[in-house]
Parts: sequence; C-alpha cells; structure tokens
Amino acid sequence: MNMDTKRGRIYFLTWPTGTFYRFDLAKKELKELGSFFKQGEAGTGPNYRTICRAIGVDPRDGSAYFTTGEGAIHRYRYERDAVETVAGDNMKKDYFGVYDFMSPGNMAYNWRQIVWNSSDNKFYGVHGNSGYLFSFDPVDERVECCSASRRNRLNAAACLTSSATATWVSPSA
Repeated sequence: MNMDTKRGRIYFLTWPTGTFYRFDLAKKELKELGSFFKQGEAGTGPNYRTICRAIGVDPRDGSAYFTTGEGAIHRYRYERDAVETVAGDNMKKDYFGVYDFMSPGNMAYNWRQIVWNSSDNKFYGVHGNSGYLFSFDPVDERVECCSASRRNRLNAAACLTSSATATWVSPSA
C-alpha cells in the first residue's frame, strides 16, 4: 500500500488475489482496477502468481507502480484512472537470477521494496530474491542495477527507509 499525499489517493493490492485498487480520499470513492496476478497466491501451478509487496508513487504526476512475478512493471496513470504496462523495461534481469514465477516461496521478478528519491527523480528498490539494489527511472522507463555484487546488497538498508522519501547512500567500493 502507498499514498499519493498531494492528490489524496491511496493505492493497494489485495492478498491473496492481487487485485489493484485506488481510494480517493476527497470523494470517498473506491475503484477496482483489475487483477494482475492470475488467481493470486492461494495455490500453485500455472494459474497462480506471487503478489508484489510494494507500490511506488511518483509525486510529480501521481503515477503508481508495481511489478508482477513475470517481471512486468505496471503503472497506474492518475490522469486516465487506469493501469498500463510499462513498455520500456521490466524486472526480468539476468543479474537478479532465474525464477519460476509460478512456484510459491519466492518473489520471482517482483521488487520487494521501492521508494522515491526526489534528488534524481528515480525510484530505488530491492529485488525480492537477490537482494540487489536497483533504480527505476519512470521517464526513461529503465531499470538499472546499483549494486554489482551480493556483498553490496546491505547498502539497500542504508538507501531505503519506511517513508516515501529515499536518501541516497553510495555503495562502498
């Protein structure tokens, strides 16, 4: 769950079905925007998927982002009140590893946590399984790995906070 405080909208994914909702605080209006995880996490096999645990909000335009186990990045567009798949890039990267997104017990290609950094207008996140720190530029629609090895993954703790703002700490050499 996350909130666009500027526009007064809350975004969340349900468990175990993975349905995406938005709630407009001023209008007291709840809108279901669809399920993006097949039948969710309540089973195994080709009809089930791991659900993303974190939604990132771009405070500049109110877009909300989340991922799927297959690696797709989805964007909720505030101005359209609809969800679309980001065309430019995805989370399925060799450096994150290879995952069976139909098997329970792993995050597949979902990000585990994601926060906005206003100093460079990017999101920073941690991949759910590998622990790699990455950045996501919503304008360029590009994902880039920030930590080149597993020993650097602890730097994610220095970068990510529980608030909606990130403070960038460079990985040590």
